[in-house]
Amino acid sequence: MYKFKGKEYPCCASLTMGIENSLPVNVKINGSPLDVSKEYTVLTSDYLANGGDSMFFFKDPVRRNAVGIKLRDAILEFMVEQQEKNIKITSELDHRIYVDR
Repeated sequence: MYKFKGKEYPCCASLTMGIENSLPVNVKINGSPLDVSKEYTVLTSDYLANGGDSMFFFKDPVRRNAVGIKLRDAILEFMVEQQEKNIKITSELDHRIYVDR
C-alpha cells in the first residue's frame, strides 16, 4: 500500500510476470495465478489511463475512480517524508517482471 495525504492506495508490488515471445506468462497477483474471471484494481496515471503511451486497453475500464493525485506530487511527498525520517532512498532490481530473450 502507498500512503498519500492520509489515504492508502494499492501498488503493483503484488504483480509478477514474465514475457516470452512477446506474450505474458506466469502472471501472478499476490503470489496466485491471474484469474481472468476476477476483477482487479489498477492504479495508474491519468496520462496512461487516457490511452497515452499506447495504453489503449485502459480507455474503456469497468469502473474508473480518479483519486486526484498527480504522480509528481506523490513522488515529492514520498521523498519529503523519507527525508524527514532520515531514510535514504535506494533502489534495487526485484525481478518482478522478466523478459525471456
